[in-house]
Amino acid sequence: MDFLKPTADCPDAVPSSAETGGTNYLAPGGLSDSQLLLEPGDRSHWCVVAYWEEKTRVGRLYCVQEPSLDIFYDLPQGNGFCLGQLNSDNKSQLVQKVRSKIGCGIQLTREVDGVWVYNRSSYPIFIKSATLDNPDSRTLLVHKVFPGFSIKAFDYEK
Repeated sequence: MDFLKPTADCPDAVPSSAETGGTNYLAPGGLSDSQLLLEPGDRSHWCVVAYWEEKTRVGRLYCVQEPSLDIFYDLPQGNGFCLGQLNSDNKSQLVQKVRSKIGCGIQLTREVDGVWVYNRSSYPIFIKSATLDNPDSRTLLVHKVFPGFSIKAFDYEK
């Protein structure tokens, strides 16, 4: 869990929840969340993780420096990001149902050819990424990943 602690170049002052829809919350140094990911030459982290329930982000952004990250719901399901430890004000039945199915969750892995997502859950997960589709496509397709399978979510060459 030490690699999930904020560093000087990772957002720590981001509000604990934010609405979607283009709201521009500022991270330390006056950078928005999206600008933080686009800083040229910044190689201290390869991934920033945010957890959302419906239209509300729960918790802060987490910068990932290690080559892989396990994201799961209950302890102990690995060494990584435990969603069950995040405080959420959302008590809706839908959120509770989804949370109960996360289980062992997913693993994000930075590999030589791209970023892979491994489904460690007992249920399918859904991935949407610009590098999974035809570059000329007007909309992004959602790809279903069955339990025990993986997908290259981001291809460095694309």
